Amino acid sequence: MPLPTLSQPPPTPIRFSQDSPHRSFLPNSSHRILYRDRLFPTVLHLLEAFKFLDDRDDLAEHLRMCEDVVVMNENSRRLEHLARPGWGNHVLEWMDEALYLKFTQHADLRDLLLNTGSADLVFASTTDPIWGDGPDGQGANFLGKALMRLRDRLRIEMSG
Repeated sequence: MPLPTLSQPPPTPIRFSQDSPHRSFLPNSSHRILYRDRLFPTVLHLLEAFKFLDDRDDLAEHLRMCEDVVVMNENSRRLEHLARPGWGNHVLEWMDEALYLKFTQHADLRDLLLNTGSADLVFASTTDPIWGDGPDGQGANFLGKALMRLRDRLRIEMSG
């Protein structure tokens, strides 16, 4: 007769923010990303540039060259009406691509992500109910979910 197996409790979720040990998971961390032979200062710079790449490369380049993330975000919002059609329908795919580039180009970050095991990753943001968990902890946490998808993808790629 087989012995019953003890189920392990799920790992404690890893909450990350600007003030946490996992702050490098944030899209505004200063980890450069090479895309199409151009260096982008952050994932956020690349994500915002995706709105314009191929249609308005001049605007994508303008955003890439912004040294300050806040200024870059303001410029991107101001230019939003010129973004490629349907941009909002694909923003999660673009985020997945930008994060993939970041974590494959920075081995230390890849290892940090893989070392999170199977823990849920939660972007702890009281001000962002879309990318984070929001003020009530019930936000969509799209950033945390994107990182968990990436972690799974990296594991598959590394095993085969």
